[in-house]
Amino acid sequence: MFAQNEGVLQCIDHAYSSKAAEVPQCPAKIGAQNNHGWVHENPAMLTPEQERHVLERGLETLDRIAGVRPVGYRSPGWDNSQATVSLLLEYGFEYESSLMGSDYTPYWCRVGDEFSTTEEYRWGRPVDLVEVPVAWHFDDFPPFEHVWLRFGAVHPAPGSRGSCCASGH
Repeated sequence: MFAQNEGVLQCIDHAYSSKAAEVPQCPAKIGAQNNHGWVHENPAMLTPEQERHVLERGLETLDRIAGVRPVGYRSPGWDNSQATVSLLLEYGFEYESSLMGSDYTPYWCRVGDEFSTTEEYRWGRPVDLVEVPVAWHFDDFPPFEHVWLRFGAVHPAPGSRGSCCASGH
């Protein structure tokens, strides 16, 4: 259901802009479904203005290189900010796939949740954005996050803790 290559296209454009036009035109496999950031930025670490900027950069890149406008979004790191859902609604997204409120059942996203360490949670209002939940047990990243060496030592894989455009390109 979800293309996992969408972030790759933005990284190719960022790191190898002169070669980006050589990427095969295959919307079904490259970002036709999801926007996954521009160069894998975590929205929870950005201001709302920065998040808007990287969302727009990702959309512009997908349109320019693959000619697609995604209808879904998967946050890099499966982490949303307080502004993410509102931005996705503003840009016309139909679904989001970054949250873990259920292992299998889609549900409506909400805005305006309030939480406290001393008071009861207050749930916000549902909005017209479907959450298609993610789960770590379906992800291929954890098993490949580290490189195992001959003597059993574990070292982080190159680029595993940075953007997908880590040095060495």
